[in-house]
Amino acid sequence: MYITVDYEGELQKFVKLSEKLSKAHLLAITKATNREGVRLRTFLFKSVRAEYSVKTSDLKRASKEEKATVAGVKSNECYYSLGITSNRLPLSYFGAKERFVKGVDGIRRRGVSVKILKKEKRKVVKSAFLHKGHIFKRESQSQYPLKFLTSLSIPQMFREDIVEKGYSLVESHFTKTYEDSLEYYISKLK
Repeated sequence: MYITVDYEGELQKFVKLSEKLSKAHLLAITKATNREGVRLRTFLFKSVRAEYSVKTSDLKRASKEEKATVAGVKSNECYYSLGITSNRLPLSYFGAKERFVKGVDGIRRRGVSVKILKKEKRKVVKSAFLHKGHIFKRESQSQYPLKFLTSLSIPQMFREDIVEKGYSLVESHFTKTYEDSLEYYISKLK
């Protein structure tokens, strides 16, 4: 006497479940990567804004993000990319104000003040002047040539220590974010 048990139906259910779990993993890793990328971007923007007098809209305009995709995960290219590019900002961007001093022979210009760092006082650029909203300085005693004054660019504001803190923040949160995402997608399985 021989008894045969047919597991073919159960095996196909297991294969389908395995495929669904594989898809849930791909979706979870993509979602976790993108969430942590946004966490990094937010941390970097807040850190730069806490130190420099720069607007969030200008940081967003200077940045370009590339999010992770499921297709990228399948080809082992799961990444979130944040690129930041800009030219040097005009010195007038940082709230330029002309400084005047009353003298014996009337009011005289004494330069232009700007506030680049939030934690410091306004800095005075001596012998500079405002013209059409920009700061210029004479290079010699003669009327010309004039020098257009600029400051640092937005990528220079993202110092190495700020970026390192951001990376450590992402590393500490990634596992939890991935687990939460995986649990969410597994709960959606039917």
